[in-house]
Amino acid sequence: MLAEVYIEWSQSEKYYVFSAFYIGFILLPLPSGVVCDLYGAKYVLSSSLLVCGLICIAIPLTLTTTPWYVSAILQGLMGLFQGSAVPAMISLVSQWIPKRNRTFLISYAYSGGCLGNILVSLVSKYVKTRNKHWEGLFYFWAGCIFIWFIVIMVFVYSSPQRHPFVDPSEKSLLVKQIGVHMPTKIPWSCILRDSAMWALFVGQLGHSYCIYTIDTQLSEFFEHILKFNIESNLYLFLLPNMCQWCAIIISGYVGELLIQKKVVPAIYMRCIYLAIGNSLASFAILLTTSMRCNGTLILICITSAMIFKGTIYAGLKANLLDITKHYCGVLTGIQIEVTAVLGIIIPQINTMMCPNQTIKEWNYVFWLTFLICTFTSVFYCIFCKSDRARWDVLDEETERASHRTNILHNKK
Repeated sequence: MLAEVYIEWSQSEKYYVFSAFYIGFILLPLPSGVVCDLYGAKYVLSSSLLVCGLICIAIPLTLTTTPWYVSAILQGLMGLFQGSAVPAMISLVSQWIPKRNRTFLISYAYSGGCLGNILVSLVSKYVKTRNKHWEGLFYFWAGCIFIWFIVIMVFVYSSPQRHPFVDPSEKSLLVKQIGVHMPTKIPWSCILRDSAMWALFVGQLGHSYCIYTIDTQLSEFFEHILKFNIESNLYLFLLPNMCQWCAIIISGYVGELLIQKKVVPAIYMRCIYLAIGNSLASFAILLTTSMRCNGTLILICITSAMIFKGTIYAGLKANLLDITKHYCGVLTGIQIEVTAVLGIIIPQINTMMCPNQTIKEWNYVFWLTFLICTFTSVFYCIFCKSDRARWDVLDEETERASHRTNILHNKK
C-alpha cells in the first residue's frame, strides 16, 4: 500500500509482483524440510531470517528507482526464504516439545504468527503517522529481523543433545521423553502411502483455503461491498486477529488439559478442533452475506470465524507431531506447498466469480469456501490418526527397544 503512493504499476504488473511471493514460496518448503530433518533446523531458520532482513533493506532502495520486475524478483526471494522458515520452525519445535505438553506448546508456538500480524499492523501504522519517510518502516523491521537472527544464533540449537547450556538432568529428561533425532534418509514411499499423512494434507487444504479467503478476499469484500475503509478503522479491523490469538492459547490449554485428564482421547480432540476450525469458521464467513450490509453483525461473524480458526493449531498442527517426531519438517513442507499454491489460485478463482463485485457473487465465493472446508473436515476425521506412524520408528530405536526387553527378560 505504501508503494502505490509513490509508483504506478498496471494491474497486470501488480499481480505479477504480488504473486511472485507465492511463486517463490512454493519452491523451498519441502527441500528445506528435508534438510532440517536430516541435519538440523537452526541454520536453515537463521539464514532464512538473515536473507529476509537484507531484502527488507533492498526494497525501499529499489522500489522507486528500478522497473517493476526488480520488485517482483525481491518478492520472489522473500517468498523463497519465508517458505523455508516455517518447516524449519516446526522441525525445531518438534525436537523440544515432550508428548504430554504437545497440544498447548505447539499452539503457543503458532500463536506467534497471529500476534506478529497484530504487532506489524499497529507498529506500521504508528511509524507511518510519526515518520513521513516510508522507507523507515522497512528499515525498522529489518532491524528487528537482524536482532532475532542474533538471538537464534546465540541461544537456539537444533536439539537438546546439541545444546551446551542445558542442565544435564533436563537434557536427560528431554531425550527420554522425545528421543534422539537420528534419521539418515526419508521414507518417501511409506509417507506417501500413509492415510494419516493424506488426512493432514487434505485438512491443511481446507484450512488454507479458508484462511486465504479471510486474509486476502474479505478485505476486498469490506472495501467494495461495505465501503469500509480498513486503514482508517485499523483497530476495529484487528479485533478478529486479537480474538483469534486468545482462542489459540485457550484452545491449546483446554485441549491439553482434557487429553491429560483422559476426558477426551487425543484423536477425538484433533477431530473436534479441526471441524471447528474449518467448518464452523467457513460457516461464520458464509453468514456475512446475509447480514444486509450491517457492519456490526458482519464484524461479529468475522470475529467468530477467527475465533473458530484459533482451534486449528491444537488440532491439525499438533496432530502432525502425533504421527512423527523425526520428519516434521518434511510433512510441514508438504503442507506449505499446498498453502502456497492456493495463495496463487484463490484470488484468481474469486476474481472470476465476482466480476461485478455484488453480494450475490460474494455469496457464491463463501459457499464454495464452506463446501471445501466441510469436505476436507469429513475426510480428515475419517482418516486421521493420533498414534506414531510405523515409518517414523527407526531401526536403531527398534534395536534399542529389543535390547531393553532382553535385559528385562534376563533379569527375571
